[in-house]
Amino acid sequence: MLLPSIRDGYRLLHQGHYQQAGRLAERLVATNNQNPHVLAFAAEACMACGDARKSLRLIDQAAATTAGSKRSKTCWTRAARRIP
Repeated sequence: MLLPSIRDGYRLLHQGHYQQAGRLAERLVATNNQNPHVLAFAAEACMACGDARKSLRLIDQAAATTAGSKRSKTCWTRAARRIP
């Protein structure tokens, strides 16, 4: 099931296990690269691992998957502003 995996990933991030979260994110994106929730988690994991460029690419990809949603676009725009 996908949701517990994402939840586990966020738990890893909150516990400071960034590399483990990054590996989980890579596996999730490999099998669910059109899921905006997976992409959002992966973007956060990349940012935590210090890869801001990859994080921004994932945010762009997530925004493209939710192109019709004004609320989603607002969320992605806010997230992108946090990336240096």
